[in-house]
Amino acid sequence: MGKELRAVVESCYQSGVDCPYLIHYRPIKMPPAHIRNKKRHPFAVTEAYLTKKFGSVRDHCGAYDHIEQGLRPSLHDAHGLGAWLYEQAGFDKKYIQLLTGHASEKMLQDLPRWP
Repeated sequence: MGKELRAVVESCYQSGVDCPYLIHYRPIKMPPAHIRNKKRHPFAVTEAYLTKKFGSVRDHCGAYDHIEQGLRPSLHDAHGLGAWLYEQAGFDKKYIQLLTGHASEKMLQDLPRWP
């Protein structure tokens, strides 16, 4: 883990929010029980939220305005590219699997591939 990533991970641990998930938040207002119960933990950030937020930030910065909306890179694309770059740099597949949070090497193989 590089210095910058380590700093981010350490700040997550020191957030003061009692949540077993690294990426978490304390909601301003607790949602109703039927919504809370759909999540793994009341303070966990869902995959759908990350995906939507990535898309809105990507579009807000304007970096991909020249590409049609439905063809712009997604969070899943960025995740796959990161794994591929680690692979190209010679990192062990088990390390990449742990870094990307995939439960199996098969899941890692299912990520988008680059040339």
